[in-house]
Amino acid sequence: MIFVDTGAWFAAFVPKDADHSAARAWLAGNEAPLLTTDYVLDELLTLLRMRGKSDPTRAP
Repeated sequence: MIFVDTGAWFAAFVPKDADHSAARAWLAGNEAPLLTTDYVLDELLTLLRMRGKSDPTRAP
């Protein structure tokens, strides 16, 4: 099981992030179960609203 923190999710969702390609490739190739918390999701949604894109409900 792998814990995924805010930075990895943010990079995967935001094409302009410097680590976007690496994050997407890692998530696509990973076979281990992923774990995160509601605190991470809250922080991610806040970052998406403030720095990422205007609609955080859109999938990558």
